[in-house]
Amino acid sequence: MFYEDDYPSWIGTLFASLGCDDKDLEDNVFRIVKEQETPPHIGNIIADLLLCEIENKIIELAKTEELIFRKYINGMDTHFSINGISVTDKSGVLNIIEEFEKAA
Repeated sequence: MFYEDDYPSWIGTLFASLGCDDKDLEDNVFRIVKEQETPPHIGNIIADLLLCEIENKIIELAKTEELIFRKYINGMDTHFSINGISVTDKSGVLNIIEEFEKAA
């Protein structure tokens, strides 16, 4: 990956720990950048793309689309939550999935 200092490292760690695939990441980043009139923050684009893949993987793992994802992306001040609980690692994701399954 590139521009690893432009977004929080926990995103890349969570992405890798969930077994997400980044084979199209660079192509998608460059496609988005080319569509912009002014130079965008590359780290924000990468963070958004990675978090979208993370969301898809979590939906697949939880076998439900009833989870509520929220993300705030602003460089190193990026936040991600599931059902109102901040998540930055795989154990947090698995805990939320487990709690969701218990409630279902």
